[in-house]
Amino acid sequence: MADSAHVPIHKSTPPADTPVPARRHTLLTWLSGLYVIGLVVIAIGMPFLGGVWWPATLLLYAPRFLLGLPLLILLPWALAVHRRLLILLGIGLFVLCDPIMGWCWPPLFRSDVTSSEGRQLTVLTCNIYSNAVSPNTWNTLLQQTKPDVIALQESASNWRQYVPDGWHAVRQGSIVLASRFPLQETAYSASELETWSYVDAVCGSIEVDGATVQLAVVHLISPQHAIRDVLDRETGIDTKNIGNMNDKMTRRRLESRRVADWVSQRAHRPLIVMGDFNLAAESRIYHESWSWLTNAFSRVGSGFGYTKQTPLGPLEFGTRIDHILCNEQVSVRTCQVQDDVGSDHLPVVAKVVIQP
Repeated sequence: MADSAHVPIHKSTPPADTPVPARRHTLLTWLSGLYVIGLVVIAIGMPFLGGVWWPATLLLYAPRFLLGLPLLILLPWALAVHRRLLILLGIGLFVLCDPIMGWCWPPLFRSDVTSSEGRQLTVLTCNIYSNAVSPNTWNTLLQQTKPDVIALQESASNWRQYVPDGWHAVRQGSIVLASRFPLQETAYSASELETWSYVDAVCGSIEVDGATVQLAVVHLISPQHAIRDVLDRETGIDTKNIGNMNDKMTRRRLESRRVADWVSQRAHRPLIVMGDFNLAAESRIYHESWSWLTNAFSRVGSGFGYTKQTPLGPLEFGTRIDHILCNEQVSVRTCQVQDDVGSDHLPVVAKVVIQP
């Protein structure tokens, strides 16, 4: 019998880029979508709820970078099985860094930044934490930055060592306002929202080339007292003390409004407000009280600009709560957060131009 014809049988081999099962695609897509939506909701909600609703307040002063932990799983997963999702996750990363964590992009084209018209001033603010700063370190900072105005918070009795010889200075409570120009029209504001009275703002004016410049230094209530009320080492959140936290957040809101109203009475002239606001720029309290002024770092700064470092085990996380603000009669050229000088706050230095 003749051999039967041999018909070659071709076995199909799957292409190298065979898609993973649809079920895994769907799971990854859903997880990525929900994660990015969650970030967007947080970014939108922080300016409305941060500082006035206790969960949002905890997030506002917590290590916000922890919100990026899911990306450690989602990004490699998407890179391996569904690369189109990298675009969506990239949007999520942008939302996390920019509106949530407060990343500031350096200005590329700003005519008023490079303008040299008007009188230039350099202002420096720092919470020196009861004179924890070494005088030698401080003098080095002054030599590098050459400020015209210095604002100090939490100063102690020997505060004079932080003010250059021959400068004019006024101290009320623990707040110091110092300038190489004579200080005029000095005044202070005292808060009675707590069980004790304390100075939360000091103001004065200086004459610069015939123009009067108003200066104000503020030091508002810290959020730490409210946050500690609801933190518990065993349970995490102590819901029994939420009422106490809400009361303290209300007092912080009232104080910020009152000080902002007090400062605004001097806004008919060039105005610079600086100090330890204890307010994140993303909070509702900040927006309600201070958004009528230009935030120097938000305007021309680069990076996160964190000014307060808080320990977190072996790590630290930062929050930007020290600010330099100006009204429309003052243009900001540069604003930088300086290196550690020994306090738990970092100094902030801004160069501004007083409009002619």
